[in-house]
Amino acid sequence: MKKSALLFLFLACFSWHAHSQVLISLLLGDKLNSEKLEFGLIGGYATSNQSGLDESSYYGSLHLGFYFDFILSEKWVFNPSVNVISASGMEFTNQDPAVTGITGLDGVLIGADARLKVEYFQVPLLMKYNVTPKIHLMLGPQLALRHKASTYYYYDLNGNDIVYREDERDNYKRLDAGFTSGVGYKLKPGGMNLGVRYYQGFVDVRKNNPGDANRNRSWYIYCTIPIGKGKAASKEQAD
Repeated sequence: MKKSALLFLFLACFSWHAHSQVLISLLLGDKLNSEKLEFGLIGGYATSNQSGLDESSYYGSLHLGFYFDFILSEKWVFNPSVNVISASGMEFTNQDPAVTGITGLDGVLIGADARLKVEYFQVPLLMKYNVTPKIHLMLGPQLALRHKASTYYYYDLNGNDIVYREDERDNYKRLDAGFTSGVGYKLKPGGMNLGVRYYQGFVDVRKNNPGDANRNRSWYIYCTIPIGKGKAASKEQAD
C-alpha cells in the first residue's frame, strides 16, 4: 500500500516542470523499485523529421525522462515511460517569401537556414519481449502532448549572425500518436540498458494542412539507468 501511494504521488507530479520531475525521480527511485517493478531514468539522443517534406533534413536533440518496467513473466515486461524533455522537428532552407509580415525582414529570411522544433511530453506504452536474458525487442503505441513549437531562422546581416524565432504553436496540433518499435541490450541484471527505437506517427501534426500529411518520425538512441534498484533489493532482503 505504501509503494502504491508513493507511485500515485510521483505520477501526480507529472504536471510539474520537467526538471522537477527528474529530481523527484532521483529522490524516490528506491521507494518505487521492487521484485516485480523497476523504475529509473531514460535518456539519450534523437533525430527526427516529418513526412511530406522531402527537402528537409533530420533535426537532432537530447531526450530525457523516466520509465517503469512491470515484470509480468520471465519473457514479458510492460514498459511505459515518459519523455519530459523531447522534441521533434526538422532542418531546412527557407523558401517562404512571407514569414514575419515585417517589410524588409521577410526578404532577408528567404534562403536562410531554418530549424523547426516542436517540443512534446511523449508517453510510449511498450511491451518488451526478452529474446535472451540480455537482448529484448519492444513494440507499442506512443502518445504525445505538444507544449511548444517554434521555427528558428539563422541568417547573416552585415556580418552579424542573427536568429529570428517564430512561434508555431497555432500551426501544430496538441496531440500526436503513433507506434514505436526497437531493440535493447541489458548490460547486466538490474543494471543499465542500451537500445535503439524508431517512432512513426500516424497523425498529420500540422493544422489545416493543404498539402501532404506531415507525420513525425524519429530515431532514438537511449540508455536506461535504474534508480535505487540495489538499495531496494537490500531492503527487501533485510525484511
